[in-house]
Amino acid sequence: GLLQEFPFDSARGRLQARVEVANVRLDYQEGWPALEQVHGYVNFDGRGMEIVADEGRVQESEVVHARAVVQDLGADEPLLQVSGRVTGATEQAVAFLAASPLHDDFAEAMATVQIAGPSELDLELDIPLASEPATRVRGTLRLCANPFWVHAFGPGLERLSEAAGDV
Repeated sequence: GLLQEFPFDSARGRLQARVEVANVRLDYQEGWPALEQVHGYVNFDGRGMEIVADEGRVQESEVVHARAVVQDLGADEPLLQVSGRVTGATEQAVAFLAASPLHDDFAEAMATVQIAGPSELDLELDIPLASEPATRVRGTLRLCANPFWVHAFGPGLERLSEAAGDV
């Protein structure tokens, strides 16, 4: 389409652009740990934007896959939707939560438990870009036969072995 008709809402044209990225830092929301060493792409299609990370790191954990999408950058209330999976030591998943705005929600519970071994953290964020409503968060921490200590049980009773499942 003609450039002066951008953003081509009349369907007489279309904007499409794709950029491959390597070793990029992505700060997706203030207060959350940034993604580092991101390899993937940024895709613009019409009014939408998609960022896909095929690999990267967040703190000491590996980003297996992450995706950030804004369906309509020109909307009155654009929404950034972020989803991803992080793998690594469970201690790092707990450190990620402690470095995020979720710290206050989990601080008391995390002070009474200790989890070791590998885990996967799946996280989804819905972040309003034009207003102040709170970010909506959904997530799952997947444990696979992890040693687990609950300090509130007292000496000798605190260690549980092979904790498995989704938290």
